[in-house]
Amino acid sequence: ILLIFPEQSARGVVRLVLGGQETSPEDPLSVSAMREIGNILASAFLSAIGQLSGLSLIPSVPGYARDMAGSILDLV
Repeated sequence: ILLIFPEQSARGVVRLVLGGQETSPEDPLSVSAMREIGNILASAFLSAIGQLSGLSLIPSVPGYARDMAGSILDLV
């Protein structure tokens, strides 16, 4: 599962998760918040797919990358 957020959207989501606190994109708290958001979204998605298919799908620990889209897609 690959989640891609435009930088402004990611900052807005992190700000919501952190209760309005402003942080830089490289701040460890921001990175942790983005990883947790990815974990929640991936788990919800896999849970829904698992219920439909009757399979037990367990997500792995999410990774995090902040770069140009092309660079990230090459990595994947």
